[in-house]
Amino acid sequence: MKPFQRLYQRAVEDTGELEERERYRPGGYHPIHFNDDLGPNERFNVIHKLGWSINSTVWLCFDKKSRYYRSVKVMTAEESKEDCPELRIMKALGDISSGELEDNYIIIPREHFWIQGPNGRHLCLVSDLLGPSLFWNSPLGTGIHTPEILTDLSFQVSKGLQYLHKKGICHGGRHPIPSN
Repeated sequence: MKPFQRLYQRAVEDTGELEERERYRPGGYHPIHFNDDLGPNERFNVIHKLGWSINSTVWLCFDKKSRYYRSVKVMTAEESKEDCPELRIMKALGDISSGELEDNYIIIPREHFWIQGPNGRHLCLVSDLLGPSLFWNSPLGTGIHTPEILTDLSFQVSKGLQYLHKKGICHGGRHPIPSN
């Protein structure tokens, strides 16, 4: 697959839903452009925006080292702390085999790095590329909305949450539970 080949039927900009421009300020989003290179040794080439939230933007990147596509989540500067929930969870689950995590439907970032920009210091989380949202282009009663698929998804979510709870992690707050 060529690095600039479109991978999804529908893009973020096609939805009309974009992050607020006002969040590109000190403490906010890091400005990223297509074809920017991120990370150590400019390893991750930005191909496309996958999404955003109030705390981050997520980018489709080509990993020049592994030659695979990855997602890179770039946190806002104000959320980028050494003890942020994402890094604590990576640390809490980091010694567990990828097979055990996958068996329990848990995906954690592969690695992280920091970038300095005009709006501050930003944590970047590198993950495997999983694919498009399950809800895109799926009319009610088809695709994800069939009883069989919904039952399977419910099982996977329940099993994943049960596993996280056994490991002392509460999903809602994204915080490991303090030990007494």
